[in-house]
Amino acid sequence: MLNATQGFTYNKFEKPNDWPKIDKTFDYKIENGKLLSGNEHIYLSGPVNYTVVGNPTIVDGVASNFSTSNYLTLSDNFRPGNNTWEIGCKFTTSSSVSDNVLYSFQAGETNATRYGLMLRTTGQNKFEAAFTLNGTSWFNNTIPDFYVSGNATYWTKEYWDGTAFKLDISTDGITYQNIVNVQSTTPIYNSFTSCKFGVWTDGAYKWAWNGSIDLNNTYIQVNNYLWF
Repeated sequence: MLNATQGFTYNKFEKPNDWPKIDKTFDYKIENGKLLSGNEHIYLSGPVNYTVVGNPTIVDGVASNFSTSNYLTLSDNFRPGNNTWEIGCKFTTSSSVSDNVLYSFQAGETNATRYGLMLRTTGQNKFEAAFTLNGTSWFNNTIPDFYVSGNATYWTKEYWDGTAFKLDISTDGITYQNIVNVQSTTPIYNSFTSCKFGVWTDGAYKWAWNGSIDLNNTYIQVNNYLWF
């Protein structure tokens, strides 16, 4: 169990039980604060972890009870540059799925700089994938025709593969359906200084995630390397 402490930065894989999808036949150890595969000398936990803000509940790597004052932030800015990237997330919705923000990466905190990378549910009970290329305007806000159910578990992969911004979704973590495909060879904005899970807060909108987020199955890859 991870006890959420305000302002403390956690390694996602602090304990053996928190390490997802690991082949136990490998020799794993901690080196420089990171989980290391001794056989292949591969760091598994990435250089970036999360910091607790306020008092969200975190039990066995599953975070819940988010609000505009209780959420998680990344311990570093998200600046993928021209590299491909992928944000994978496992989460469970609550009975109310309208206007819930799963994560938000912004250029700043005020209304004037709210543009960023965001995944949320809309008032139509659908997902919305939004992203910016310049940090000053939305390049695209896409609401695909996929209805979100209450009290349901989903896996998502939001990514840029060098040719398009995409969002894939799964109800079992195995088979994914592509529901967003926006063609763009221009990479995403390269200086997100406010990176949060469980909330979107700026001068105009303050939306939290009503369900839970499984941090054991949440990750960020940059150029196919684990970053978070």
